[in-house]
Amino acid sequence: MRALPRLPFLFLIAVLVSGCPWFTPGNRAFTSADTGRGPVFDAIGAGAEGGAPDAEGGGGLPREVVEPDVIRRQDNLLYVLNQYRGLSIVDLDTDTLLAQVPATGYPRDLYFAGGMAYVLVGYASDVSIDAGVVAMTSQSRLYAVDVSTPADAAIRSHIDLPGDLVDSRLVGDVLYAVTAAYDYGYYEDVVSTGSAAATTVTSISVADPDALAQADQIEFTGSGTVVHVTPEFAFIAAPDWAGDSTVITCLDIRDPGGAIRNAGSVRVRGYLDDRFKMDAWNGALRVVSSAWEAERQVYLSTFDLTQPDIPRLAELRIEGAEGETLFATRFDGPRAYVVTFLIVDPLFVIDVADPAAPQLLGALEVPGYSTYIQPQGDRLVALGVDDTVGRRVSVSLFDVSGNGAPSLVDRESFGEDWAWSNAFSDVKALTILDDVIIVPFAGWGGHGGGFERLQFLSYTRDDLQLHGAVDLSGNILRSFEYDAFYFGVTTEQVTRIDASNLDNPVAVASVTIAENLVDFLEIGPDLGAELVARYDEGTVIARAVNAAGDVLGELELPIGQYFDAWQSGETLVVAGITWDEKPGYTVAVVDLADPASPALLHEVPVDVYPWFYNYFYYDYGFARPEPAVEPGGGAVAGDIAIGLPYYYFDAGEKGFLLGETLALRCSADRYDRVYGRQTPDQGLALVNIRTGRWTATAGLGYGALVSLNAVDGLLYAGTKEPVASGIFGPPLAAYYLRTLDVVNGIEGTAANVPGAFVQYDPDTDLLVLHDYQWDGSGRLESSLETVRWSGGGSVTPIGSAPIASYTSRVVGAGARVYYDSHDPAYAIHAVAVSSTGALTPAEPVAAEGAYGSIIGARGDHVFASLGYNALAHYTFSGNAGELASLTPVSGYPSAVRFGSARAYFPLGYYGLVSLPLSAAK
Repeated sequence: MRALPRLPFLFLIAVLVSGCPWFTPGNRAFTSADTGRGPVFDAIGAGAEGGAPDAEGGGGLPREVVEPDVIRRQDNLLYVLNQYRGLSIVDLDTDTLLAQVPATGYPRDLYFAGGMAYVLVGYASDVSIDAGVVAMTSQSRLYAVDVSTPADAAIRSHIDLPGDLVDSRLVGDVLYAVTAAYDYGYYEDVVSTGSAAATTVTSISVADPDALAQADQIEFTGSGTVVHVTPEFAFIAAPDWAGDSTVITCLDIRDPGGAIRNAGSVRVRGYLDDRFKMDAWNGALRVVSSAWEAERQVYLSTFDLTQPDIPRLAELRIEGAEGETLFATRFDGPRAYVVTFLIVDPLFVIDVADPAAPQLLGALEVPGYSTYIQPQGDRLVALGVDDTVGRRVSVSLFDVSGNGAPSLVDRESFGEDWAWSNAFSDVKALTILDDVIIVPFAGWGGHGGGFERLQFLSYTRDDLQLHGAVDLSGNILRSFEYDAFYFGVTTEQVTRIDASNLDNPVAVASVTIAENLVDFLEIGPDLGAELVARYDEGTVIARAVNAAGDVLGELELPIGQYFDAWQSGETLVVAGITWDEKPGYTVAVVDLADPASPALLHEVPVDVYPWFYNYFYYDYGFARPEPAVEPGGGAVAGDIAIGLPYYYFDAGEKGFLLGETLALRCSADRYDRVYGRQTPDQGLALVNIRTGRWTATAGLGYGALVSLNAVDGLLYAGTKEPVASGIFGPPLAAYYLRTLDVVNGIEGTAANVPGAFVQYDPDTDLLVLHDYQWDGSGRLESSLETVRWSGGGSVTPIGSAPIASYTSRVVGAGARVYYDSHDPAYAIHAVAVSSTGALTPAEPVAAEGAYGSIIGARGDHVFASLGYNALAHYTFSGNAGELASLTPVSGYPSAVRFGSARAYFPLGYYGLVSLPLSAAK
């Protein structure tokens, strides 16, 4: 192949760099810095250890160890520690929710002692602002909750603990909380400063619930992850990743007053992944670990707890487990049962009666593997995975009565193709009664959701029998037997189950504890619409509520996974995604004229591909395509652009209600009409909400669609085209904006505009845009631009105001535009927009020491998610702004709906926050 002549090639380079006229697009007045992505903001225009698991400590000797749980039952009252709504109290006799006590933080552990409930949470965050400086803390916390009168349950006191909660135990009148903190190192002059991990064990006296007091506290290095507790010792295992080993710190907790003594530590090969890998019995600590050596090995190690230095007694490498993954482990007095897995499941039986000389008695190979083992005398009940046909949940019954290899008595598997169980990771979700086993399991179902079921089995010494299953709503956490019924506890409900016929268990009643409130729309001054998604059933509940939140009426909508909702007077339009054969939409039109009886007017299936926040790929390469004239204005699209391919993120509204027409963003195999000149990769499905008909699909045939907004019944489509800048020049782009009347099928003329759409007022023809430009040193500069535009092919520039170069969001709110910045500190900015197009920046309101993101704005009000789960409300007047309120919330507020005088923030399972549109602090 001949080399290119050097001089012509150099000439070509010189021409490209010099910006030869044939690279300059004609009739293009505005270009912007091409940041290599689409919109640079989201613009909007409008089992037990050492004692019984449920025993209560009483201060006597020997003290009992109480394990944490998320439920406790006292006669007919069930106390549920719900991860979204805090402590919930349910009367099982009447199926009534008596009270809920919310607690800041992530609920983890629940105890009872002396007539009080004790709730331990992690990530208990506090946020406050003083003179513009934000103080944020995150710690664990113990709450004492007075439940003496269940309906009036309330927090009486609390105590904070350092770090994140790992585990806890209640021993007598002392609660031991294990927390850990991990401080990441950093690089300084290319040298790592390293990192430090620390574990803290705090003992807290709960004898006086009004004065929770720290009895003792001890700290040691390493990030403890696995905890095992007896009345005498607490063992905390911390992995040493560099040494392929685990250090187990032994704490002496025999003092009934809560004093803690570090009794030393031991080291074992490899790692421990749950508390069943450790056990103390007859003065010996027994540990099963798995090492990541060249050929993975499983070890059983024993240590003498009666000696001050805790010497090692023995280390047994389990023969036959080489290269296997360690799964279920259980100690039962003089025996240990260990399950590993590679292709089949070896169950190993080990004699540890003499801790100095453990012996492997035998092994049994069965398909799949076990994740949990429950000794039942000379039988083992094991929960695990059957991978012979797909991946199903299985329960196995083993005979371990002999002194050699165990035998499989029976096995039952369930769940079609691919199923799993919460009890794989949370063994308390499995219920083993005298003759009944209840197993939660989950899988995928139709309507864009899955299922959560409780499977019933019966068993004897020599038999397992599979019976029926019952579907529940929410993630199944626990099940238990009470009176003549069984009960299932999920993240959403407590359900009463009649299983008098085990082959046909039936849910006969349920109490809602938490539900997924995905949206809220204000219908009138004293009427709102709540939308609650039930993922497992593929349904959405539309509820009419009054200003106090009382439910007036509700309607179930079988529309699949919730997508979005719109309102027109007393009509509610809700769209969902269904997944029966392929993804598609279902649109429900609901009449709320009679709030007590919401009526379904239309249910409209729409056979298009739902719109997700997709990435689109563009390759501008070196080839010059045939010139194409941008619709209107005569600007040439497709000029040569030298650069690399890039992706951009197309964000924005999911759909638009344009009078009687709902325009849903989508993609389709074909379009009834196409706007633009290119092959569309996305479009709009048009649904008439009055007639309940899907009328057409419209393709958006634009190369780079960077914004799509609705104003007064029209859509405004913003696009971006590359502009040549020479081989070594910074990338440039030209932005265009045109109107789309999709109801009547009319596409307006494209106008070249200085930036991306922020907001537009058709009454004054005032358009606000957000622009980026390169400065002389190759850095980005950002600005707001105002122009006059009557919808045609040209605009008239009016004003410009520089803003922060990097902002997470720019929001148009009529007379003001808001944005935030993070350098040098997080701050909220407002720019006043006059009727003449003049831009006047206000003084920013700083939140130093925090991070945040604007959620939305209206008029003089702007809301931001700030720090750890806080909702900040700022108001601006004239040239000044101030913090109007700071509201701690659970969950992460990311969306807002505005009513006439309030702002509503749906928080999913955490509920709804409503704030007034006023400056009152």
